[in-house]
Amino acid sequence: MNYLFRLFVVTLYICKLSDAFMPFDYFFGEASKEEAKFFSLPLGIQPPSNFLQKRDGNFHLQNKIYTYFAINGFAGSNAQNIMLTVFTSTGDSWLTGDASCIGQSECSGQVVPEDSTNFFIGRESSSFKKLDGTFSAIYDYGSATNGAWGQDSWNFGNGLSVNDFSFGVVYPAFISGPYPAVLGLARRSTNVNSNFIDVLYEQGKISKKLFALRLANIYGNSGSIDFGEIDEGKVSSPISYTPMLDDTDGYYITMRGVSYNGEDIGDAGNYKASLDSSVTSVYVPQVFYDNIASILGLDSSGSVDCDTNISLSFDIANGISIPVSSNQLILKSGDICYFNVAPTNDDTFILGTGFLTSAYVVFDIDNEQIGFSTVDTEEYAPSTVQYYKLVD
Repeated sequence: MNYLFRLFVVTLYICKLSDAFMPFDYFFGEASKEEAKFFSLPLGIQPPSNFLQKRDGNFHLQNKIYTYFAINGFAGSNAQNIMLTVFTSTGDSWLTGDASCIGQSECSGQVVPEDSTNFFIGRESSSFKKLDGTFSAIYDYGSATNGAWGQDSWNFGNGLSVNDFSFGVVYPAFISGPYPAVLGLARRSTNVNSNFIDVLYEQGKISKKLFALRLANIYGNSGSIDFGEIDEGKVSSPISYTPMLDDTDGYYITMRGVSYNGEDIGDAGNYKASLDSSVTSVYVPQVFYDNIASILGLDSSGSVDCDTNISLSFDIANGISIPVSSNQLILKSGDICYFNVAPTNDDTFILGTGFLTSAYVVFDIDNEQIGFSTVDTEEYAPSTVQYYKLVD
């Protein structure tokens, strides 16, 4: 017995000596992920691209003021600069480029836009692979169609990179809406390949399928996205969780309603709510909007007195309540201020950046739950949004 025990101990020791041997977990269970890794990257407010088509939409504010958040990075072996809008409503990612010319020598004379940021030229990256199939993404405020699927490395600095990542490459003429390039963070993707969060996990960059958004005050100039772990230093209250609703794409939760001065606006109940970082406004069912409009005296254009002071509490299942103040609910365009809330045509809420800037939001995919903590949005008075370009 002593001999067998000593043999067992020696075997354990040898298995732990070096990666040159079979992994320890090969003998004693499934290989575990590396220790928890944490990456925090800056987000900035990204202006509309100057070579994209514009499209009139039904969303009263989305086409007046764009306040979407972007992350800076590099694609391919030659580190082509990319600036990606963060989408929580889709799992697909895409870049603007000449998909029809990828890998073809006769495209050497193709015209590249003067601002080539986000214009990906696959043939200039030795690691790029064109995949089978056609890429197409259609969403409420635009589309990216007639593209090609490609695969390459993406690098965001600070040790965060992925290899062999699959994404769409779409020619500018086939993009409508304000998004020239997108980083899709939703759970599911139309692509047969893994989406970005899956790839981070599969390649050992993170040990949990989790990310968190701390979007800047809409009048600020910074924000962050955390991958793999929670940054407790960014919250001003304990994080409370509510279950994700099962859906084909995006992140949905149950809303109870909206309150003002402690009183319910509309009928409290169980409403489906989408967390959508690509949307400027907060969209609420018509009955909620009508009551808010009555309180504020809004006209049909949605314009409001720039000195309006209001705070709405968005009430979420599991007793979570996130207050959103005037400095996030009012946007200024020129000399006119607009109320950053609009009606939907059903009983669905869409919690866009007007809401997301007021919370630290944790997308815990492994445990199928969304966490919320209140944050300090600072008391900025409404002013024109200042856009800036991220730099290396």
